[in-house]
Amino acid sequence: MIVLVADDLDINRKLLRSLLTADGYEVVEASNGVDAFNILKNATGPVVGLIDWEMPQMEGIEVCRQTRALRGTPPLYLILLTVRDSKQDIVAGLQGGAKRLHHQAF
Repeated sequence: MIVLVADDLDINRKLLRSLLTADGYEVVEASNGVDAFNILKNATGPVVGLIDWEMPQMEGIEVCRQTRALRGTPPLYLILLTVRDSKQDIVAGLQGGAKRLHHQAF
């Protein structure tokens, strides 16, 4: 399975790539929202997108919105990575097409 890791911070992409490839996933990366969107709109692209909310050129939430707006897009699981946790941000993320995952503090 192909997974997109989209984050403007190299260290975050490296960490996620390491974890995912260790579990056998193929990882493609993007360092900005425009590149992430271009990767996701490809019909043979990733099935899962791990997308940072705050990125240059296009925010992650907009990547989700624009990807969901495409007709004929294959099923995608889009997950926004963020520290934002206000009710308004959660609603905006869900309306943008992201999935909600509950996190646990370690």
